[in-house]
Amino acid sequence: MDEIKLGIIGVGNIGSSIANGLLWSGFKGRIILCDKHPEKVENFHSDFVEVVSEAALATGKSDVIILAVKPHAVKDAIAEIGSSIKGKLLISLAAGITLGELEGLAKGARICRVMPNVNCKVLEGAMAYAISGTITETDHQAIREIFGRLGTLIKVKENQIDIITAACASSPAYVFLIIQKLKEILEENGIDSDSAQKLAAQAVAGSGKMVLESELTPPELINVVKTKGGKTEAGLKILEKRNFAAVLEEAIKAADKRAKELKIGLQNLQK
Repeated sequence: MDEIKLGIIGVGNIGSSIANGLLWSGFKGRIILCDKHPEKVENFHSDFVEVVSEAALATGKSDVIILAVKPHAVKDAIAEIGSSIKGKLLISLAAGITLGELEGLAKGARICRVMPNVNCKVLEGAMAYAISGTITETDHQAIREIFGRLGTLIKVKENQIDIITAACASSPAYVFLIIQKLKEILEENGIDSDSAQKLAAQAVAGSGKMVLESELTPPELINVVKTKGGKTEAGLKILEKRNFAAVLEEAIKAADKRAKELKIGLQNLQK
């Protein structure tokens, strides 16, 4: 397909992760960055990046626009874009704002919702997207070209977006917590901090790669690691006794519940 001119409005954690990931991936399209806080874009130095100060200007220069602002800022951001959005592909990363609501705000735009996570920065994102009925095949190609570079991308029904957000967008924080605890245990036993962090992170990264590249399921891989009466089985028994799986499920459900509460709050604000 032709070179993509991509505008990213909002260069916070997710917006910057996407921009950095695309640059790292070798993306050869144009990236136009816009954020109200100049310090967030001042470190982007590339022949493929342009920085502008106004959302409408970024949109006017772009074929595809990623709206990477907080949910409560979506309405104002689209108002700032104005009529320049008409006839273009708008990709919203905002949790809780539906395709229908976005179509009502960004009249004339073709709408897609994508739920990424911060791992996009290192091309290991876990992402899902849902589309409106006006999305074209060219739009589909653009979505896959942009986000397919950043990790795993799957198409879902819009009513599945919230649980994917809770399970995949929030879960890096849970995994980072596990890595931190593994690191601390290693440090307590004399391993230097740098080595401890590398070992802990690689143990988790390697486990994920095993799931992705092995033909075995996670339960089958557990059985590969543990032996009857061995150290791994002893550790697993503690996790089972403390209901580790139930605690993780409770955390994901809490994140999903909070997402729904925030969505109701946003709907009330928009009335």
